[in-house]
Amino acid sequence: MQLFADCLERLWVTVEPEPELEDSSLAKWQVVHFNISQLTLDAVKPFGLGNKEALRCKNMWTLGLALWMFDRDRQPIVDWLKQKFAKAPELAEANIAALNAGHAYGETVEMGAPFKQHHISAAPAEPGLYRTVTGAEALALNRQGALIVLERNVGLRNFVDTGTRIDAKVSAALLETFFSPGSPLHDGAVIVREDSVLAAGCILPLSANPRLSGVLGTRHRAALGLAEETDAAVIVVSEQTGAISVAHRGALKERLDEGALRAELIRIFRIRPKDEAEEIAAAGVTAEKAADAG
Repeated sequence: MQLFADCLERLWVTVEPEPELEDSSLAKWQVVHFNISQLTLDAVKPFGLGNKEALRCKNMWTLGLALWMFDRDRQPIVDWLKQKFAKAPELAEANIAALNAGHAYGETVEMGAPFKQHHISAAPAEPGLYRTVTGAEALALNRQGALIVLERNVGLRNFVDTGTRIDAKVSAALLETFFSPGSPLHDGAVIVREDSVLAAGCILPLSANPRLSGVLGTRHRAALGLAEETDAAVIVVSEQTGAISVAHRGALKERLDEGALRAELIRIFRIRPKDEAEEIAAAGVTAEKAADAG
């Protein structure tokens, strides 16, 4: 991400030259002028689209250029476009053509500037993490209360056995189905292992911590209860506010947006067992000292 930010610091792309941008206000930027609209129209011309539909492919042209800049594979985008426009294959092909044209524009250095390609490796992430995060975000937008448990090193079989076995690949749509108001599994927890939903409608232990805020509802107390007993990460979506929280090791982080939720889960799953054991031991010592002082 830092490399990406550094590149943005050196680059400012404008669609067409504008007189008001010719002064010294952009001196610290590397400014490149080119007409993305026209380049996109040229790329999709063989598909016979109307002007409005053709110009909607501009985003794909720009994305193709960005993928070239940061040496990323186009195939996942191609696959996604074919899926998205399965009922309109001509639109899929037009967008793919625009994507490839943007990539080729950078590859052939038609920008006429000392542009360099920078390789950025894919960020490591736990299997199924992205789909779980997008599912939680969709539930939050719809204010559908939810309780999603992500298993880590400690097995959760005892809790899985309290619910209904599912054994299906996790997806945003599946999570929305489980937590829809009419679902019989709505009030329980979903337990996820890697990229699979093990069970839904599971019962979790409630935290008995007397210091918890009185405004926390049953889902938050259940999330903390499991987080106090295991190393699982537990996502909670509030039915009242749509706010997303994460419980881990007895602590609750509240009001996380999609980016913060993803970052927190990645942080939790990157904790090494040795480091986690040391953190738990240190927390225990601190708690004992506090109790003695009281």
